Amino acid sequence: MKRYIIGILLTTAFAFAQDASTDSASSSTSSATVKEPVEQTAIEEPVEQAAPERTPEGYRIIRISTEETKVYKDSVAEVKKAEEEAKRETVPFKFSLGPTATLGYRSISGISDLNYYSVDSVFTIFSGLSSQIGLAVLIPLNECNFAIRTGALFGYTSLIAHNYTQYYRSTLYEDDDWSDASLTQMRISIPLLLAMKTRVSTAMFELGAQVSFPIVDEMSNYGKKTDLIDEGFRASVDVSLLFGIEIFVTKRLSISALLEIQLNDTYNNDIFIGVNDVSYFDIKVGATYAVF
Repeated sequence: MKRYIIGILLTTAFAFAQDASTDSASSSTSSATVKEPVEQTAIEEPVEQAAPERTPEGYRIIRISTEETKVYKDSVAEVKKAEEEAKRETVPFKFSLGPTATLGYRSISGISDLNYYSVDSVFTIFSGLSSQIGLAVLIPLNECNFAIRTGALFGYTSLIAHNYTQYYRSTLYEDDDWSDASLTQMRISIPLLLAMKTRVSTAMFELGAQVSFPIVDEMSNYGKKTDLIDEGFRASVDVSLLFGIEIFVTKRLSISALLEIQLNDTYNNDIFIGVNDVSYFDIKVGATYAVF
């Protein structure tokens, strides 16, 4: 009997122990479900800046965008200038013929002869006003860039001697005093100039040559006059270089400034003793009016 009672008790105790362990497990499960651990929010660390690029030698590399470079800005400026230039009205060359007149300053100079003087130097013998009148012709070579300027001019010059009598004397006069000496010149000239300008410019640069034929060349000193052409002292033809600028003020009127430099000797070396290579240059300004 006792065995049965002990067996029942053992069975009951075993069953109770199993129930208790089951309840305990379920209780722990429930508590785990209810009390879930709170996840901690990760603290964002500051992003480290990238190290600057450097050359193998250690120099820092700075990247510049195309829009910031001088070459880019210059190219943009050139494009804008070209666009503005294209919008401007063309100033064409037109065939024209009309009167022209100039007024200027002429200087006749020579080089002292080393046989007579210790220093080889250039000095002015005569100087004074020069003038020209005549006809001018403009012949276009294309629409607006190149043209030929030519014509026929009559020139008159009245010059006076400078006080350099200690440097030279004339074979024409025994008296070395040239304080009253003067020179009168007249000539016919034919210029031939190449005129150049841009499409929209009203100003043109001129470069060329001029051939002149003297018709009067007379020297006077204390009332004594000598025709230098008849005496054979004057060159029969003058060849000179011309260059300057001409500006169209209106469609018909233009003004010009020219420098003329003679390339050959004006007089032979027999006219002045101690003076060689006598030649002249002119600085002149003028105006031309195109009749048609």
